[in-house]
Amino acid sequence: VIDPTYKEEAVMGGRMTVTINANGDVCAIQKAGGQGVLQSEIMQCMRIASVKSVDITNKIKNA
Repeated sequence: VIDPTYKEEAVMGGRMTVTINANGDVCAIQKAGGQGVLQSEIMQCMRIASVKSVDITNKIKNA
């Protein structure tokens, strides 16, 4: 789980959630509030989420 900081939350106009399982599959994408998002921005967020999900999954498995 990666949440915005207090300062980031104070200035954000919307929110997008990307859910990726342990196999690297995108399970859900939700966008709420704010303006529209370009496909390239969605793809960038998905790439970041994919990298972060591997790190988080490894930390959980090794705990």
